[in-house]
Amino acid sequence: MTNTELELLELSDIEPIPKDYGKEIEEIKRVLQGLPVSKNYDQKIEELGHKIESLGQPKNYDAQIEELSRLIGGQPIVSGLLARIIELENQIAHIPVREPFKFFLPQNVWIDLFFPTSVGRIGGANQPSFDPFQGNTEEYTFGVNDFIHLPSQEISHGYKHGSDLEFHVHAVTNGSDVGDTEVNYEVEYTIGNIDGVMSAAAIITSGDFTIPGGTADRTHLRVEVDTVVFADLKSMASIKMRFRRIARVGIGADPGSNPFVKTIGVHLEQDTIGSKTEDEK
Repeated sequence: MTNTELELLELSDIEPIPKDYGKEIEEIKRVLQGLPVSKNYDQKIEELGHKIESLGQPKNYDAQIEELSRLIGGQPIVSGLLARIIELENQIAHIPVREPFKFFLPQNVWIDLFFPTSVGRIGGANQPSFDPFQGNTEEYTFGVNDFIHLPSQEISHGYKHGSDLEFHVHAVTNGSDVGDTEVNYEVEYTIGNIDGVMSAAAIITSGDFTIPGGTADRTHLRVEVDTVVFADLKSMASIKMRFRRIARVGIGADPGSNPFVKTIGVHLEQDTIGSKTEDEK
């Protein structure tokens, strides 16, 4: 196998590779070597060899082919050789050069951080009830003042530093009420960057969330709680929280049966697919 063919094999991840590219180059070289030449032709053949070897660089395709054509153009050429050169040039022009690896996403996207209630820890009082959900599955329902401690979670490596955290609750109706009903949820949280001090505990609430009358049993609802801003928050920070259902603020009615609460989620903005190293963005 020629050096040119070996170099071309290194470009196997650039598709498509023109058929018989290496053979075409070698044939051009062999034909040139058989042509009547001037006293400087040996030097030109040596230059041609260097040009062929350098074709392994995709960014130089156009320039190298142009120089190769100029080099050949000054010599008597056998019938069909120029046509092959033009055809080869056209093939190379259509090779898609692989773009540099893009670490940053073309636009920011949203991802979820999950705090499932079914793996939380309940206290000695104000305990949510673990009730039948669908089929053989069970999930927590929360009465007013019932609470649960949820496991800590790490903010993802792709998180856009300093962007908002949007807390929300995934609840499910437990029966169907004729009239509108309302629920109010509370999240108490603390957040800290790696090597930073965990923040003082803060409390956010959803306010009265209305479940329209006639909503079907086991309807999945997303209840927005609040948006939190930490200007210096970074990826790999840790969040710890406690979740609680609290009394309504207004004069609406409570649901006939306590709704299920499956997950407390945090929407995060992401601007990279991950972090460049294990420890740094």
